[in-house]
Amino acid sequence: MIYKKGFSLIEVLISLMLVTTLGLALLVQQGQAKQLLTQLALHAKASQFLNRADESLLVGVAKIPSAPSPYIFVVNKNQKSIILRLSWFKNLGSLIRKYPPIGFM
Repeated sequence: MIYKKGFSLIEVLISLMLVTTLGLALLVQQGQAKQLLTQLALHAKASQFLNRADESLLVGVAKIPSAPSPYIFVVNKNQKSIILRLSWFKNLGSLIRKYPPIGFM
């Protein structure tokens, strides 16, 4: 009896299944990494904007700069504190800073 050497159909199917699963897992991970980097960039830009708003309040400028396109900026002033809230994409992410009113407008 002569035996032929090679791969069986089961081995080929298992290897194809492993390669496909690995490829799909890497594709999902790439999408999640892209989304995380986008959120990180939005968070960094929001932090920079809040720093400029802080400086405006500290210096006593009458007009606080307006927020760029994807951001919504809200300032709440009361007797105990000043709250700066910057959110983006329908509250997908937000930054909040709270200050005492001493030294501000």
